Amino acid sequence: MLGDMNVVEDSLDRLPERRDNKEVVNALNELKRHFHLKDGWRSANPNERGYTYLQTAMGSQSRIDRIYVTNTGRWTIPRHLIGNKKFTKEIKKIGMKYQEDLEQALITLNEECVQRGLLLIQQLHAKFKKDVRNAAKKIARIATPLIQKKIDEICVKIKLNNNDLAITEDKWILSNVVLQKKMVQLISERDQGKRQTIAVNCCLKFEINDKFWTKAAKEKKLRDVIRMMQIPGSAPAAYTTET
Repeated sequence: MLGDMNVVEDSLDRLPERRDNKEVVNALNELKRHFHLKDGWRSANPNERGYTYLQTAMGSQSRIDRIYVTNTGRWTIPRHLIGNKKFTKEIKKIGMKYQEDLEQALITLNEECVQRGLLLIQQLHAKFKKDVRNAAKKIARIATPLIQKKIDEICVKIKLNNNDLAITEDKWILSNVVLQKKMVQLISERDQGKRQTIAVNCCLKFEINDKFWTKAAKEKKLRDVIRMMQIPGSAPAAYTTET
């Protein structure tokens, strides 16, 4: 379960610290108990301060965006690796080997696989996922862009600030606002690079009558248009064009 909860369970999750409505927190706890859920980040960081939302006007922060899990969670591939050519090439290589082994397993009986020391289909799939994860971890260590490293460094500074009990609450807020703004700027620069790449591709490929041009120039079919909607509870029926 994940989302913008608009409520925190602990005063530690707000800056300045304050407790949320007791009845609302109790209702959330009942829901967690019913589905055997736990706050993944808080379970891994029981005494740490960390925030997901910054109110720039007042400088207050909160950790209202949370993910609840039923187990220990799992490692995920960093987003910036998705477009990495080296990673894509490595995944293709691993995938081709997986496909060959899978085709061999599909025409071989389970008993024969065991006798010949071959992996079963489920074991092959588990190995494929493990190989992809290991390749991602290896490439991520050397392929992290410089701008991403700067973003990560700011995240570390924010984390240290949030857990430095030697500084006052006002300094906390001021320092975090400055760091958050810098991080937003860097993220914008990082994404701007992606937008520029897309724009350049458009300029180049629109000069050539290929699939890219054909797809972009293709007329888009309109979805069903709702001209007006009935106002609930109106008698006789009344309609509106505003939502």
